[in-house]
Amino acid sequence: MKRISSNQEECVAPKTDVTGAVKLEMGVNGQQWHDVGQSLEFYNGPKVTSVSPTYGVTKNPKGTNL
Repeated sequence: MKRISSNQEECVAPKTDVTGAVKLEMGVNGQQWHDVGQSLEFYNGPKVTSVSPTYGVTKNPKGTNL
């Protein structure tokens, strides 16, 4: 968690396989959690399921990330 101002924090959600609405809880010690009355919506991102052709040299002249 990163403090932005006296009443604002920036958090990064961990990776998860969950999709849909989830309840947002905050805790400063990792043991006591408090519902902040907000929810988040998780969506599955795109993923590579196949590559064609499945053989040969792979070229990436521009260094593009998949």
